[in-house]
Formats: sequence, C-alpha cells, structure tokens
Amino acid sequence: MKNDGLGKIIIAGGKSTRFGEDKLSYQLGGRAILERVVSGLSFIDSDSIIVTSEERGKIGEGLGRCKTVFDFIPQGGPLASIYTGLTFTEHEYSFVCAGDMPFVSRDVISYMAGEIKDNDIVIPEIREGMQTLHAIYSRKCYPILNRALQMGSGRMRYFFSQLKVRRVSEDELRGVDPELKSLFDIDSLNDLKLANQILDGEHK
Repeated sequence: MKNDGLGKIIIAGGKSTRFGEDKLSYQLGGRAILERVVSGLSFIDSDSIIVTSEERGKIGEGLGRCKTVFDFIPQGGPLASIYTGLTFTEHEYSFVCAGDMPFVSRDVISYMAGEIKDNDIVIPEIREGMQTLHAIYSRKCYPILNRALQMGSGRMRYFFSQLKVRRVSEDELRGVDPELKSLFDIDSLNDLKLANQILDGEHK
C-alpha cells in the first residue's frame, strides 16, 4: 500500500503529568513538539486527525491540514483514543502515533505500509513490547475496539487476539531505523534534552 492511501491519526490527549505541563507546546529545534509530528507526517497526502481532550482545545489550529477531535471516552487510554480517531477517518487504513513522537520516519512508515497486505494491524514489537501508539490500524478494528472498550481488564489482549496482526520485529525495524529514533517519545524534561541532542546530531 502506498503512503498516500493512509489516514493519519495523532493521539494528543495525555495529561503530561510526568512533564509537569503541556509538553506538546514545548519547543524542539524551534518548533513545538506537536508541530514537528504533524510536519513529519506531511509526506502522507491526507488530513491529520488530532485526538485530544476538551481541556486542551483545538490544538491543531494553525498546523495545516489538521482536524482536532475530542476523545469520546476521556482518560480512556490509548484504545479509546484510537477508537475516536478511527471514527473520523475516511481511509481504510490509518497510521496512528502519539503527539510526543517528534522523529516519525517516512522510511519506517513506508516499510510498515508495505506490510499491510491482508492484515488488520501492522505494529512494531520491540523488547519493551508492542508499540500501540506507532502502528497502522484498519477500519476493521473499529467494531472490535467498541467491544474491547466495554470490558474491564484484558481489553488490550482481547483486541489484538481478534484481529490479524503483523508484528514488525525490532530487528526488522532497525533495518530502516537503526537507533529506533522513530519510537522515541517525550515524557519528561530529560527526554526533551535528549531529543535536542538527537536533533543536534542529525544536523552535524
């Protein structure tokens, strides 16, 4: 599947509790973190759907082809945010990432898109586990998500067990992203410092 056939869903509903304040507006290399994510995905020819909380407001305004939507289930976790995003996409498949992942990679997403085939989900699985907020999801996930969200514990396990999942191994991912920078997310001021160091290294 080509990148221009993908939708884009950016999950930006977290409270930034470990960061102390709204991290997505913090500057990284002269641009806000969220702006970097939107820009990094601009090679995909579709609007970005930004899923956030009502308290954050229309955070996608002024960032180009963005539509801000509010989580149907506030504080419902990543599955609830993915569910909300899939409600608004017109695409059969959408790339989903977190709003604090400033190094999204065209090469990585292109590789993942090439693995869609007849799968419902294409998701990296590294040593730390599956990267739920850096994956491609089909609209077929929508009714399964609806059922999973009505469950208590075990909803994540149930969700993935009901669909055809292509797990992209860490070795595969390192073949296109040797340092796994595309999976780097900013959860603290120390992470922001590291992100600036990564950015500086890219510009040398």
